[in-house]
Amino acid sequence: LKQGKYKEAEVLYKQVLTRAHEKEFGSIDDKNKPIWQIAEDREENKNKKDQIPFGEYGGWHKTAKADSPTVTTTLKNLGALYRRQGKYEAAEILEDCALRSRKEALDVVKGGRSSSRGEKMRSSSKERRAAAAAA
Repeated sequence: LKQGKYKEAEVLYKQVLTRAHEKEFGSIDDKNKPIWQIAEDREENKNKKDQIPFGEYGGWHKTAKADSPTVTTTLKNLGALYRRQGKYEAAEILEDCALRSRKEALDVVKGGRSSSRGEKMRSSSKERRAAAAAA
């Protein structure tokens, strides 16, 4: 990103996330999309009322946990790229997924369970930044 090669970076990030998705959830179709496609769909439809509730992305944060740190880093990097492009809804989805996966990975290391598992509430960016700083 620092070299300004945004399009190339975006393609690579999407490839990494697509491979991780296929490894964990099988081949991609209209009902089985990787997280970046879900994020882009939400960005495109952010003003529509019939959106999928936040948090119903399948088990994406679990996939990130399984493939950490590569997938988690890729989620954060693609989120940062989307922010630069003004795609704030898509960026939030990817960043939230990365934070959930990190929290769950830390809980596994500590021997505990994540309190956010199954959580349907959407936390604010400020809350997520505070949680990331604390971790």
